Amino acid sequence: KDYYLLRNEILQLSLPPKLCAGVRQGLCPERDFRVEHGGFSNRPVHQLKHVSGTRGFHLLCDVSDGRLLLIETIFSAVLWRTDTIELVSTIHSPEETWPQIATSCSLSPRLLHGSQLNNVKIHDVETQKLLGLHLTDSDTFVLCSARDGCLWLGDWRQRPALAGSSEVPASMGRASRWVMAPGPGPDLSLSPTARLSSAGSLVLTDLRDFNKPLSCAEMKLSSHSPNPEHLCVARAPCSQGCLSVSGFDGTVHVYESSAWTVASGEVQPLFVHRGHAVRDCDDEPSAMVTKHVWHPNRPHTILSAATDGSFHIWNWVQPSSHS
Repeated sequence: KDYYLLRNEILQLSLPPKLCAGVRQGLCPERDFRVEHGGFSNRPVHQLKHVSGTRGFHLLCDVSDGRLLLIETIFSAVLWRTDTIELVSTIHSPEETWPQIATSCSLSPRLLHGSQLNNVKIHDVETQKLLGLHLTDSDTFVLCSARDGCLWLGDWRQRPALAGSSEVPASMGRASRWVMAPGPGPDLSLSPTARLSSAGSLVLTDLRDFNKPLSCAEMKLSSHSPNPEHLCVARAPCSQGCLSVSGFDGTVHVYESSAWTVASGEVQPLFVHRGHAVRDCDDEPSAMVTKHVWHPNRPHTILSAATDGSFHIWNWVQPSSHS
């Protein structure tokens, strides 16, 4: 999606038949995605989130004037209907930076949005009632500071809502940007929360023992991320130890973190997807992966997108113990 364009296309795609084919099935030539629904948005798209528990509602974060010089940030709920996108409601936010957004898995869908700790707000998507200053999955939530990687744990039933923080160990060094991936599932406390820095540092924290990191590791990198806005770390939904990282180049790295300690040092990936890094000719600019996600029901399937417009779905393979 291009922030400079006034119209952006949003598509709902089905998985390629080849990926869904049985293990013993023979030739299956269809490798492409199929468009099921889609439409155009007249608003430049910054983030797009599906509202859990619904089939048609999505939350769209955009910039009102379509320029990088932001005046007003708007959240819009959009609804698929006869392959068109209709504006259902709008929540205005007078911030000068693009906020982060998250949705809950509760019966009453809720939206969390904010760009700083002092402007995090919660809205009920159905009633649009302002519920408080902070959103929760059930009753608690976790926030990560993009500047220093500090993790904040909160409970919206309490005042103040932010109950405690977990800083990044000093041994991890300095970085310009941090991102976070909570553990899979509705209960964030059952699996560690992962933090990734633009310098390639990884920190895992057990929210039940919030004051100290569970494990720390360093990626083997030739340089820091050239565009920290593209940093992405994701937890595998069907595995407690697997996580994936992108945003440093045209690759996606998959790691197994179960054996990591607080002093793991440099770690090697289990698998590296290099599909976005392949160029047709040498004078083409190198693509950078902008986002990747795990398929919720296929434990080895990941979807990834890059700056050249490419969109891949692929399976990572567990390396052989004899290799």
